[in-house]
Amino acid sequence: MKLKFLLLVFVAINLNLEYVKCNCIWYGQCGPSQHGVDGRYNCKYTGQPKIQTNETFITIFKDLCPHMYKENEDIRTCCDYEQLITFYDNLSVPRQLLSRCPSCFKNFKAFLCDFTCSPTQNEFMLITKEDEYHPSENVTKIEVVELTYHITNYSVNALYKSCQDVQYAASNQKVMDLLCGTSAESCSPEIFVNYLGHNSQTPFIFNMNITENEYNFNSTLHIKPKNTTMYECSKQVTTENFNASACGCSDCEDSCPVPVPPPIQKPCKIFSLTCGDVFAITLFIVFTTTFLVVIFVFSSTNGKKNLKYQKFDNECDQEESKPFLQDQLDQSQKASKIKMFGVHTDRYIEIFFQKLGFVCASSPIKVILLGLMLCLVCSGGFMYFSVLTDPVELWSPENSDTRINKDYYDSHFRPFYRTTQIIIRPTNQTPWIHEIFDDFGPVEYSSALRLDFLHQVLELQNKISSLEGQLENDQGLKLNKTVKLKDICFAPLKPDNSNCTIQSILNYWQNDPDLLDKIVVDPDFGITNADYITHFETCTKSPTSVNDTLGLSCLGTYGGIVSPFVAMGGYPQYKKAQQYGNASALILTFIINNHKNESENLAAMAWEKSVIEFLKNYTNENMSISFSTERSIQDELDRESKSDISTILISYMAMFLYITLTLGKYKLLKKNTNESNFNWILKMCQQFLVDMKFSLGMVGVVIVMLSVASSIGLFSYFHVKATLIIFEVIPFLVLAVGVDNIFILVQSYQRDIRLDHETLEEQIARIVGKVGPSMLLTSSAESLAFFLGALTPMPAVRIFSLYAGLAVLIDFILQITVFVSFMTLDCKRELSKRFDLIWCLKNTSGLNEETENEADTDGFLFNFFKNKHAPFLMNKCTRPLVIIVFFAIFFTSVSLMAKVETGLDQKLSMPKDSYVLDYFEALEKYLSVGVPVYFVLKNVDDYSS
Repeated sequence: MKLKFLLLVFVAINLNLEYVKCNCIWYGQCGPSQHGVDGRYNCKYTGQPKIQTNETFITIFKDLCPHMYKENEDIRTCCDYEQLITFYDNLSVPRQLLSRCPSCFKNFKAFLCDFTCSPTQNEFMLITKEDEYHPSENVTKIEVVELTYHITNYSVNALYKSCQDVQYAASNQKVMDLLCGTSAESCSPEIFVNYLGHNSQTPFIFNMNITENEYNFNSTLHIKPKNTTMYECSKQVTTENFNASACGCSDCEDSCPVPVPPPIQKPCKIFSLTCGDVFAITLFIVFTTTFLVVIFVFSSTNGKKNLKYQKFDNECDQEESKPFLQDQLDQSQKASKIKMFGVHTDRYIEIFFQKLGFVCASSPIKVILLGLMLCLVCSGGFMYFSVLTDPVELWSPENSDTRINKDYYDSHFRPFYRTTQIIIRPTNQTPWIHEIFDDFGPVEYSSALRLDFLHQVLELQNKISSLEGQLENDQGLKLNKTVKLKDICFAPLKPDNSNCTIQSILNYWQNDPDLLDKIVVDPDFGITNADYITHFETCTKSPTSVNDTLGLSCLGTYGGIVSPFVAMGGYPQYKKAQQYGNASALILTFIINNHKNESENLAAMAWEKSVIEFLKNYTNENMSISFSTERSIQDELDRESKSDISTILISYMAMFLYITLTLGKYKLLKKNTNESNFNWILKMCQQFLVDMKFSLGMVGVVIVMLSVASSIGLFSYFHVKATLIIFEVIPFLVLAVGVDNIFILVQSYQRDIRLDHETLEEQIARIVGKVGPSMLLTSSAESLAFFLGALTPMPAVRIFSLYAGLAVLIDFILQITVFVSFMTLDCKRELSKRFDLIWCLKNTSGLNEETENEADTDGFLFNFFKNKHAPFLMNKCTRPLVIIVFFAIFFTSVSLMAKVETGLDQKLSMPKDSYVLDYFEALEKYLSVGVPVYFVLKNVDDYSS
């Protein structure tokens, strides 16, 4: 029995010695922190850890420190209930940032739990600074102000590695950008844990000593670095009190499956030429060689046939030759059925146009009135006319995956925010030196961070924020109501905080000029310890900081962070770290609520309009400004279409004058020997008025305009929205096609000789039958080409193709009917020698027919093509050369097709004098962040899988 008793005493003594070793350094909370945050210091306590029996404490402790909790054992901690609640509350922000990666958040909690509640604190923590606290008059406590935390390399590296890739989805950046005091690229395990102990959010400073070495601090205290078990982010965490899946690929690089290396695709080259170029050259050689061989064989065969036919002709010299038409008929009878079908088709088309021409020439007034009436009916669709200006609807097909996903997102959530963005650059780009950093010496900063320049930018920002817009309805009529930024902006904390979201570095100083000028001066030496630059450095490294050496918060007035990579532009990088201090541009971004229903965006558009008008008239010699609002692109497209109206009118007038002057066939009268100059000039003027085709040219231009209007009206009946490019391109396109047909009809009549016993109507009918098929062929080919373009899914191209194809078709129909009728009336006027435009007056100069025929001329161009160009082109050497040149151009184009870059450069859609074009250029040069990407999961029951 004595032996058993002695054994129990020995065990009890050893257990008591073990607990003596496990002492705390604090327990409970003391006075308020002087470190700049709303927190409290912990009270110094060097006794043994205390047993916790509070059920609420145990529940919270089990959640925060599962690695220290054991079932059916006493819970001994160096923290009381109040400390544990403070610890829990302080984890609210890290919980939002890190909980998407369970192992990271668990490691982070374990790191802080050991720091706060570990029963062996005195083994790895040393108090380096303490102070007295007097809760009451006769009570004095010691509070811990600063300490040193000894921790192993393994714990620090494992903690950092498990969290380094975790993404903060709200701002599309890594959480290390917020938790490391610097950018995620320049962060490291040492920087990470040191910042946790020195940032403005902790109530006291704890210095990190990362080491593997144990040592005796004194005769009674042995320091052993804390070695907390950490979990890899790529592995599932399964313990007695905690169970969580591995982190996702986006938050943990090790969780990503090893990608299969893509096959190395070496560029296909042959003798330094791409395979495409070699292929095109080979095809060119093959086609050219084949063509030349065929030409050679065909020429040889024809030569032999000619000799045979010559011999046959000599033998049959006495026979009477068959008439030409009969010979053609015999040849046609021997031709194939396909050729016969072609001959009959051509003949039927010619007969159809001849009959149509006769009807139009015989009843010109009826045809003209009928044509005008039909055009007016078609143009009546303008009452339903609407223009499509939304870039999304213009350039993205409705059935495309991207468009469908966007519509789904917009309808179930809401469209992405409207943004008004101003990019500001100082005109003086000379850098300057800031000399407040004693540890690093003078530091160079860009001129964009000069204090006077920041004040000017802040003044501009506040002016923009205070602008008011005049509300307009859907028809553009102004209403008696104004709109302010606060009425439309995105305020995430509203109604508690109604301040608007403005991404600007001036929000680091809460948009207050007095805070921008704030400095902290050493009372003993009178030197400046902190100013706006030190605050800037703090905020760019830790945008979530709420207190720094200047005593200011980095959070904006709206309660959120200002990301430096959004608010600054043109900054260089050094060792993957952004050098924000050398940024060459400041960026102001106003975030405005957006709605799927466009009528709900009228207020935002009114305010944006006031911003555009203000910035267009704003001048400051110290800065250059590029800006854009959500409505800017639509406004500029609309302005471009309206400005093109004058261009269209000038072009139509120029073409009208050209038609008027060149369509007529003017006669140069010979002067009689006994005739005075005045009489000769008078006769010339009278004859000019007869030969002039002013009215006919005007009719031709009007027909083109009517065809465009009819096309727009017809599609408007079917509610097919138009695009602004219709007014910019189609009038010129249809005018070019229409003018060709006008000249074909008129000049065919002018160069034709009326047959015996043939009336004017019959002559015009014959001419229409002659040129109608060729006009039908060209117009139908052009119209069909446009209609084929409508097969493309891109709305802008499809709508343009539909409108253009129908306009060309209507133009052809009007020219072959209405214009022919007008031409008949004009021919009758000319034959009766009546003046153009003044049909009631007649030329009485008495010009004789003989003189007219002698003075007639076909014109320079006609004679050139007839006597020079056509003979040269039909030369037996020229014809093969032309085909070979065509082959060369064609296969060169085929080779270059592969080098055409896909995509639509948005700068090409803007006028050259547009302020948006300047903004696009500044955007490419200075902005370092793009639009966010959203992934929406539909019809998922269990999102945890």
